[in-house]
Amino acid sequence: MWSLSDSSLATHSGGGTFFADQVGTVRLIATVGGVSDTATAVLAPVITVGRPYPSLFAGDTTQLTASTTDIFGAPVVAPAVTWTSGTPGIATVSGTGLVTAQTAGSAVVRATLSGSQDSQAVVVLVPRVGGNRELMFSTDTASPTAFGFAALWISNADGSGAHRISPQDFDVQSARWSADGSRIAFHGGLITGAGGSYFTNVMNFDGSGLNTMQVSGLIPAWSPDGTRLAVYLGDGSADVGVVQAGNGSWNSLQTGNGTDTRPQWSPDGRQILWIKEIGGNTCTELWVMADDGSNKRKVVLPTGMRPCAVSWSPDGKEVAIESVDGGIWLARIDGGGFRALSPNCTLATGCTAPAYAGAAWNPDGTKLAFHGAEAGSQSSVNVIGRSGTGFVTASFPTGNNPTYPQWSPDGQRLAFQAIDPADTTGVGLPLIIFTTDPDLQNPLYGRPGVRASAPRWRP
Repeated sequence: MWSLSDSSLATHSGGGTFFADQVGTVRLIATVGGVSDTATAVLAPVITVGRPYPSLFAGDTTQLTASTTDIFGAPVVAPAVTWTSGTPGIATVSGTGLVTAQTAGSAVVRATLSGSQDSQAVVVLVPRVGGNRELMFSTDTASPTAFGFAALWISNADGSGAHRISPQDFDVQSARWSADGSRIAFHGGLITGAGGSYFTNVMNFDGSGLNTMQVSGLIPAWSPDGTRLAVYLGDGSADVGVVQAGNGSWNSLQTGNGTDTRPQWSPDGRQILWIKEIGGNTCTELWVMADDGSNKRKVVLPTGMRPCAVSWSPDGKEVAIESVDGGIWLARIDGGGFRALSPNCTLATGCTAPAYAGAAWNPDGTKLAFHGAEAGSQSSVNVIGRSGTGFVTASFPTGNNPTYPQWSPDGQRLAFQAIDPADTTGVGLPLIIFTTDPDLQNPLYGRPGVRASAPRWRP
């Protein structure tokens, strides 16, 4: 005969099979012919530590959670878990799961209860704040051997010393700096006659050492360590793929149905997010996965929210989402903490004019810049604090049309493209490099002598 010391903790089938109902310790008693023996069983829950892939800056905090369930995923009532950090010199954890970052590195934080445990590796990042160097930019051009195309140039911050760094007759699209500023990746290729083949390319910052890889990867995004590129594959699969920046080998991450584009790495390099376009509709869903393609999951956003572009915060805790309705929002990558950032939107009423886009984080993650589409086809450049306070806007003369501000590495200037206010002819609408301080008070015009668009600071 079988029995239990506490029937509130477990039940049995009448045979030797027992079922745990609560967390605790129970004695299992077997009796035969008046002789009994016992065994002690620890009834432990399944622990799951929440907030996957947590990252933060030194001195910052982030909250982890621990849920307790049975093996079927049903919640169970359990005592509080015990939190520990494997490397408290890098990150400590309180009794409630609040992690405090101490210095750069990685620490495993565990939650344990009755022999059951789960953990998350917490990465403490270093803010990418540095000295200001050159600006690269695109310019529309043509030559006797090519149709119109975009060449890549580089200049000093004031527009002086401008010179082309992309090869002759190369069309350069979506150029991006590596994190250390030593290399540039782009999608493009040699155009002669009616056209040519486009591939993923990597070259040194000065245009030397061009390496054309045999993969049609669009919108390349560098991994933080500079070893890989996440790309939208132009091979017909429309998946997100990863290219090895050294030898050009690549693989698809099999991201499924629809068109999967605009991949972005998390600052710690452990995740990749992307925009999924379904049924020919752009700006449909936001997805995220581990950097090896595992653990794919849709980020649940409020009903009707359609993300068009996403930018990860430098500390990895949030993403800035540009929605199809012209708003800029912030959310955690698990979909929680969703809130309006741009002043034209609220959760209750949605977004009104003007529409905002081009969200860019400053290096320490405390502010964002973006441009707006004002009435009469006029644009503005704007800055706002991450908390949603301190909104500053600067409008320019009609037709100046400033767009896509980019932060300098030291976080003290913004560069963007604009139409030259000194141009009185209106012929060709020449573009300039325009920089200003974060308060939008001290402008500096750069005139490199060619049409300058999409300026990006060298890290």
